[in-house]
Amino acid sequence: MIPDGRWSDHANDNTGLGPSWVAAIVNAIGGFNNNCGYWQNTAIVIAWDDWGGWFDHEPPVVLAGNQGDYQYGFRVPLIVVSAYTPRGYINNVNPHDFGSILRMVRRYLPH
Repeated sequence: MIPDGRWSDHANDNTGLGPSWVAAIVNAIGGFNNNCGYWQNTAIVIAWDDWGGWFDHEPPVVLAGNQGDYQYGFRVPLIVVSAYTPRGYINNVNPHDFGSILRMVRRYLPH
């Protein structure tokens, strides 16, 4: 799901409503009472499409070795909300890219 401009988190268009839009989607699936039936087998992946012009104190990671033209860019947030995610878990150790989302989906989908 992609919100329209009213809910944008981009620096020049930010109205502050983006987090409310995301919370509404998460609550519709997980809910406070978890009575919709989806929560126990659903993972919600919240990703931003770019860094939005916000300041990042960490420079982009330069991969060792011959990686051709592929290098990491500015960091973007990624949040996984699910019954599988340990409470309070944060991983800042290794950078990943958007392909990591596909790897997670392939790993946990029934074959």
